[in-house]
Amino acid sequence: LKLVFKGRIDLIRYDILKDKKNIIPFNLESLLDSSDMSQNIILEDRDIIRVYPSNMFIKKNNVTIQGVVVNEGSYDLKENMTLKDLIFEAGGLIYKDEMLPGLMFSVDISRRESSLVSNSNVYKNIRVNIDQNYNVFNSSNFSSRKSKSVILKDNDFIIIRRDNEINNRQSVNIQ
Repeated sequence: LKLVFKGRIDLIRYDILKDKKNIIPFNLESLLDSSDMSQNIILEDRDIIRVYPSNMFIKKNNVTIQGVVVNEGSYDLKENMTLKDLIFEAGGLIYKDEMLPGLMFSVDISRRESSLVSNSNVYKNIRVNIDQNYNVFNSSNFSSRKSKSVILKDNDFIIIRRDNEINNRQSVNIQ
């Protein structure tokens, strides 16, 4: 019972006449501590007891990566995790058949920041470039070739594109 959330268990009961399922919630802790037998319900055929893990309400920090990576998806955010760390964890970049020297990738990081003015969230976009070795360069200062680290934050959403996909974008006009 140590790993069980005792604040709630659910009895899912199938009502044959209505052809529906009903949820009957219980507080497991009070059920176990009580000598009141009225809390004890006799189980019926097709009843399902749903017990929840105690860690269910612990928020996990994560980041999401999409684009030209081997394994797109959400990953657990580790302390001091960098963009480079996440790319490695996502299986690396997809080059297709182009191992050209100087091949660059454009990275957009969408980051949620709390607004001090209102109780809403503000999203900030951070754009950087990376090379084939996952070295990160500020997109506005790329010519300096100074590599830098980008420390990721909870709920960062990262999209990586090959640089030529950015430059060769086509647009469609709908009339």
